[in-house]
Amino acid sequence: MVPEARRVLDRSSQALALGLAIQASAFSAGCGERGALELFPSTTPEACAESGASSGAAGAGNSDDCFGHEALVHRYSFNTLGSSADDTIGTAHGSIVNTAVTSSGKLDLAGADSDQYVNLPNGLMRELKDATFECWVNWNGGGVWQRVFDFGNSNEGEDLQGGGTSYLFLTPNHIYGSLRLAYSLNGAARETVIDAGVQLPAGATTHVAAVVDDTHDTLSLYLNGSLQGSVAFNGELSAIDDVNNWLGRSQFVIDQELAGTLYEFRIYAAALTEAQLAASYAAGPDPVSLEP
Repeated sequence: MVPEARRVLDRSSQALALGLAIQASAFSAGCGERGALELFPSTTPEACAESGASSGAAGAGNSDDCFGHEALVHRYSFNTLGSSADDTIGTAHGSIVNTAVTSSGKLDLAGADSDQYVNLPNGLMRELKDATFECWVNWNGGGVWQRVFDFGNSNEGEDLQGGGTSYLFLTPNHIYGSLRLAYSLNGAARETVIDAGVQLPAGATTHVAAVVDDTHDTLSLYLNGSLQGSVAFNGELSAIDDVNNWLGRSQFVIDQELAGTLYEFRIYAAALTEAQLAASYAAGPDPVSLEP
């Protein structure tokens, strides 16, 4: 092996040994101007390809197919005081309803019937195929069927709760006490679900991620970087009429709002792997490398 190639491999190994650090960068090959999740911060895509460290991960969106590069398209880190939910990667800025960011880097939500939530723009999922929805949240506990996020629509129309019609949602616990990811195009009776077997931990900052791997027809749920379950999935995100893209609020009017604190929410136009999500969990919700 030539010395330069050996140095590339050594640097990649050191990055893994140090916890697979996170760094944002943009690549002209494949990613365009989109942000990227970089698990090998000391290498370039060309160097990674030369080292042979290719992931073959579905939906990577990079022509070099280098392991660790995934497209980050939206990021909400609640670093702006006030009622704006700024997208620091894209331009899909949202609004914070009936409350505001009062301490940089977090959003506190009262839950119950407070009607406090984040309203993100319509159509975030219409262009997505493979995708990852990632969040850091500290849940206060409380009633069942609260929502970490719920993207879709209700039978009452835009901006209104009613009965959920088409959606992708993540709830800290349902009636049987488990963290659940659910997808449907026809209400509660026709859901595809994953139950983690445990509820979202209460009183602790927790990393959760939902992965839609359209390429391999799977839907997966992760908790603190570890896979909790995966099911066969033949749906499409683009089939959801996502006019109500909410953090902390349900499409179903009977469900309480989320009680807890949101630290960060991200959307990737790629199906992140377990190794990548473990690395992101280890790096935390606000790594310096992802700052604009």
